Amino acid sequence: MVEIIANAIDPTPQNKYVDMICRMIDNNLVEENISRQNKDDLIGYLTDVYHLDKNYLKMLSHSQLFILYHISDRFFTSRESEIREIKKFIDYNERGLIINKDVNTYKSFDDMMSAMSLAEMKSFSKDMEKQAHIVYQDNKWVILRPLTYEASCKYGAATKWCTTDRNKEYFLRYWSECVLIYVINKQTGYKFAVSKNLVSSYEDDKKTQFWNSKDKETGIGELELSMDEMFIITLIMTELNRKLTNEQLCDDELKTKVRKDCRIEEKKEEITVRLEPGNLIPVAENEVLVGGEMRWNGVAAMPDVPEPVPVVDERQWLAAADALVTLTRAEGELQEDIQQA
Repeated sequence: MVEIIANAIDPTPQNKYVDMICRMIDNNLVEENISRQNKDDLIGYLTDVYHLDKNYLKMLSHSQLFILYHISDRFFTSRESEIREIKKFIDYNERGLIINKDVNTYKSFDDMMSAMSLAEMKSFSKDMEKQAHIVYQDNKWVILRPLTYEASCKYGAATKWCTTDRNKEYFLRYWSECVLIYVINKQTGYKFAVSKNLVSSYEDDKKTQFWNSKDKETGIGELELSMDEMFIITLIMTELNRKLTNEQLCDDELKTKVRKDCRIEEKKEEITVRLEPGNLIPVAENEVLVGGEMRWNGVAAMPDVPEPVPVVDERQWLAAADALVTLTRAEGELQEDIQQA
């Protein structure tokens, strides 16, 4: 990378100034820009976020790593997801799963992701079919509703849909609250998704939304459907009108699987405060109102303390507190445990 810049600067036919320019760029970058970013930190970031080859990175100079860091951060707009898809494409192609093996024909991420989608379709198992509700299928199209996170990732492969994200809370919310539909062209790999929230109290949330593979909301007129294929929209609307969430389509076994796969680790937060009659009012799951003043989780307010201080050891407060109140948030719910001091 540094050499490319140096060659672009050097006007001589023999490029006799390239080495000098490289040294100057290296020294300038190290002295002015990356003195506070050591080489190990850059290698750690590039391997953790972009999954780059650590052994190769170790052979690069400090300035080369710095430039690679900035190029990666600007070029790969969705960060590790695109790197992950490229590496998966390489793996699939080496295993002979990609139909078009001529890598020189791929000009964009969309081309690559379409090929990936077709490869994923070839790898579906009979067990995976049980994890999706098939609304319609012919030789070209399949309309389905993913019933598990695993099915969502498989059928939504090579997309940026949040329902395939590593954060499984997104899928869990759509599964439990929405009609979630995937439409897939089995010949080209083209995909779009449809969602409609059935439980929200806000009317704007209840509208039917169409999503392209980049997770951008789109209109029906922008979908890659011919006039002869508009029956797909009719089938989608019929499915939406059933008003059943994806969870409601699952049997007990699948519901158990989803809850297990998407289990959120229990989080606990504690607040210790001086409790006087009527001075503690739960306001929200991350707030309490103490003596007319708001205090956030993890901070206690005592009447005789001018500034809120973190609670380190509750025993330090027992002598001064009339009561000890511990608020525990577990899986999104607040529970109160009041112990008299």
